Amino acid sequence: LLVESAMRILKSVSDDFEVIVVNDGSTDGSYEILEGLNRKYPRFRAVHHKTNRGYGAAIKTGFKSCRNDLIFYTDGDGQYNMEEIIKLLGALDGADMVNGYLYTRSDPFYRIILGKVYQALLRLILRINIKYIDCDFRLFRRHVIDNIKLDSNGGFICAEMIKKISGKGYIIKEVPVSHYPRKNGKSQFFNFKNVHKLLLDFVKFSIKNKRNS
Repeated sequence: LLVESAMRILKSVSDDFEVIVVNDGSTDGSYEILEGLNRKYPRFRAVHHKTNRGYGAAIKTGFKSCRNDLIFYTDGDGQYNMEEIIKLLGALDGADMVNGYLYTRSDPFYRIILGKVYQALLRLILRINIKYIDCDFRLFRRHVIDNIKLDSNGGFICAEMIKKISGKGYIIKEVPVSHYPRKNGKSQFFNFKNVHKLLLDFVKFSIKNKRNS
C-alpha cells in the first residue's frame, strides 16, 4: 500500500522518479512481495540485505541506491501520510533539506515519554536545534547526502545525520507532518540489542564530537 501511494503521488508531480524499498533481511515474506512489485512497476526497485544489518544500514543502502537529484526517505510502517511529500517539495525552495516534525505522535505513551527524553539529551549534548530529530520523513538535495559520511548502522543514524548536515552549514527547513498509529506489526526498536546499540553510538559520537569542537 505504501509503494502504491508513493507511485501515485510522485506521478502527479514528476515524470522522472524512482521508488526504492530496502529489505533489511526480513524473513516474513517481504522478499517475495517486493520482487512482485519489481515486476509490476518499472520505476520501482527493491534492494535486499541478505541478513539484518540494522536501521541505519538500511538507510545508507537506500541513499547509495538513489539516482536522482532529490532524495526522500521514510519508514515502511505506514505511520506517515505519503501525500505530505507535496508539503516538503513546496518548502524546498532556498533549502538544502526539508525535515518533517510531528505535531502529534500516535505511539504508546511510554514511547512518547522516552522519545522526549532522548530528544532533549540530543539537543543538550549535541546541540542539535531542530523541532524533531527522529522524524523519518525527510527530503534532501543530493549534494547534502553526497557530502556527509554516515557511520551508524542503528537508530542513532538520525541524530548523526542531522548533526553532520547542520554542521556543514546546510539550510534546513521544517514542516509539520501527520503521524498515525502503526497499521501492521510492531516496532522492533525497543529491544535490548537495538537500545544498547543506540546508546553506545550516542556515547561514541558525543565523545568524538566534543574532541573535534
